[in-house]
Amino acid sequence: MPSRDQNAALGLPRRVRSEWWIAALLLFVALGLGNILLLSGNAAPVWDAVDYYAPHFALVTDQLRSGHLLRWDPWIGGGSPDWADPQVGSTSPILLAAGLLSINPLEGFIAYWMAVWAFGGIGMLLLARHLRSPAWGGAVAALGFAASGFYTGHGEHTTYVYSLSFLPWILWRLDAGLQDRDWWRGVQAAFLYGLSALGGYPAFTILTPGFLFMWVVGRVLWRDSGQAEGDKRPSPVLAAVLLTLTVGVGFVIFIPSYTGVVAATYGFSDRIGPRPREEAISSNILAAGALSTFASPYLANLNLPPKKLWPETDVSMTSVYPGAACLGLALFGWRRRSGWRWWLVLMGVFFVCCALGDQLPLRGWLYDFVPPTRYFRCTALCRGYAIFLVGILAALAARDLAEGPLSAADRGRLWWTSIWLACASAVTFWVVVRIAPVTFPGLPLAIVHLMAVWFGFAALTYAVKEEYLSIRHFLRLAAALALIDATCAVHMSRPTLYTSATLPWWQEMNAQHKSTVAPGSIGLARLMLSPDSLGAYSNNRNLLLKIPVFDSQLTLMNRFQQAMVADPVLARMAVGAGRLWFSPEAAQRPPDDGTFKMYRERVDGLAGVPILIVHSPEQMRALALRVALVGAREEPAAPVDVPACIPAPVSDVFYDPDSLSFRYVAPQRGFLLVTDRWADGWEATVNGRPQPVLGADFIFRAVAVEPGANVIRFLYKPRWFLPFATWSALALIAAWQCRRMLHARQKLPAAAPIEALPAHR
Repeated sequence: MPSRDQNAALGLPRRVRSEWWIAALLLFVALGLGNILLLSGNAAPVWDAVDYYAPHFALVTDQLRSGHLLRWDPWIGGGSPDWADPQVGSTSPILLAAGLLSINPLEGFIAYWMAVWAFGGIGMLLLARHLRSPAWGGAVAALGFAASGFYTGHGEHTTYVYSLSFLPWILWRLDAGLQDRDWWRGVQAAFLYGLSALGGYPAFTILTPGFLFMWVVGRVLWRDSGQAEGDKRPSPVLAAVLLTLTVGVGFVIFIPSYTGVVAATYGFSDRIGPRPREEAISSNILAAGALSTFASPYLANLNLPPKKLWPETDVSMTSVYPGAACLGLALFGWRRRSGWRWWLVLMGVFFVCCALGDQLPLRGWLYDFVPPTRYFRCTALCRGYAIFLVGILAALAARDLAEGPLSAADRGRLWWTSIWLACASAVTFWVVVRIAPVTFPGLPLAIVHLMAVWFGFAALTYAVKEEYLSIRHFLRLAAALALIDATCAVHMSRPTLYTSATLPWWQEMNAQHKSTVAPGSIGLARLMLSPDSLGAYSNNRNLLLKIPVFDSQLTLMNRFQQAMVADPVLARMAVGAGRLWFSPEAAQRPPDDGTFKMYRERVDGLAGVPILIVHSPEQMRALALRVALVGAREEPAAPVDVPACIPAPVSDVFYDPDSLSFRYVAPQRGFLLVTDRWADGWEATVNGRPQPVLGADFIFRAVAVEPGANVIRFLYKPRWFLPFATWSALALIAAWQCRRMLHARQKLPAAAPIEALPAHR
């Protein structure tokens, strides 16, 4: 029997191929119409998208076009090792290619966002076809998944969208390997898993292997009642080999980039290592009441500030809406007495319970007994896997309907499922709207949408029950209804996707965008915040203007940097043009909370003139270890007897992202305090001789200088920046895949009767 990939190579009947292409077109139509204001330039992204992700996309693009990969970012927070943050994607081949192809980086960001969004929907279509769903059933599943509350809620979080969009692709190849008993499918899944980690959100890099493990266990234990004849359960050995290949090879692909999370951030950030238990299980949970958002995407808008319906949940993590037709088919597909279907349902329940965080004990148990789950918070992210499983169950239900025959009892069960869902959705909608503190604009449209999609689907199932509609026409109309549903869902969710309020900032960033950085052109002058024209609060929009800012939106947080930003007196030493300081003496103390309290009181008394406290590299790195793993409380520190620093005027400044050099005439032997952030990887020379780069005043850098003229040069050379190792692994797998495809094409028979091939195979 030909394999699935051989069948795909031989080709499907033209009518079937056309239906799948139309299903893909429906997906693009829904995303295009739902985001029409954004795509037409009449609105701009909201929140983190405009504050963080779009500016960083532009910065990565600008650096690439200047012939460099982004490693050190001198424009935010006093400097940041951005390469060590997977979300920035400075080594992601997909993000780099998108940036390189962009004519305008901000327009390129929107194209990139829409592309990875559509990528998830296309992946669901391919997975549905692999599961032998008819094209229109695949369309229902893909439209429900792509317009779900996860995608519409996390429009501002591009990396969340990116990570989840890879999930159906990874599962498609892994499951194909299980069914075809082909180990190479595991390598293909690993290729996709590795790519998903580069430019994605790290929590998904941890969660996805757990999801795959549960899927594989189910495949080993149960055979789906709707599987084709000849399909058998994979052996435990095969399943273990494929899962190990997927996770292990994927790990090899992304580990060179993820090494930076450890190597470059210890001593720079204290937001590393395992999260405290309380934070991990109670941060950004999915409120139990927010499960009511299954009824309508409008209900998530009721959680917008300032009067939030579920205060414990961020609005981006509120919605679980899966699409009316998608959920209806999924519940009907659960009807079969199949251990496999029950396992999928239990998987979905498991991830919903995880999303609820500390409202149930499950997330706490995982923290205690599954160590990798200690490294992320935002438990509501788990709902994305549950929504994905709803799409899979819908695709399986569509396959059941298409393969028939459908008994009268099944027809009645389909109708009762849909009418029960419609009534439950209407009642839930009415109750939530009544108890909400405020009513959000757009309520009439939400009511019309609710009645149209839920009762419209019920009407279709009634027509099937009474045999007014064939199953084929029912699935076609269900796909059309899913298209309307998806378009309206995206449109009603626009408060978490885009708004005209951010358009002036977006246009200002475009107008003042500085695409290249000439060698040595970065100035020492630093602002406290981005210019007022870009919003007078903490954001990273200054990246497009290439203006250094001290108060920025940082993912690699440091409590000392945050404290300095919050204290105008302390921050004074790190802003302006004269932010280099000289001191003939320095006290050496560990960078702990007790010492910082004493330091803060002393500097406040000097009206913002710093004193110099230095820390060895070992002390800087130990800070993060102690805070992240132990959470030790520091005792009050004794005062230090060192004089106040004096301004250090410098000349011949040459400032690049990865280097800083200048001349300084020191009045005597001492130390030069440079208010750029300390990080592992910075090296220094003074008059051509290597000098250790010390931590200074908890977050900055200092070097020893000689009396008289000094030529000082800092150079950033992170030891673990190895993108070519990642790219080489990806290229090797891609080359071997091309070789296999060429070899398979040469072995295909000259003429294969398509009609003899199994349907949907």
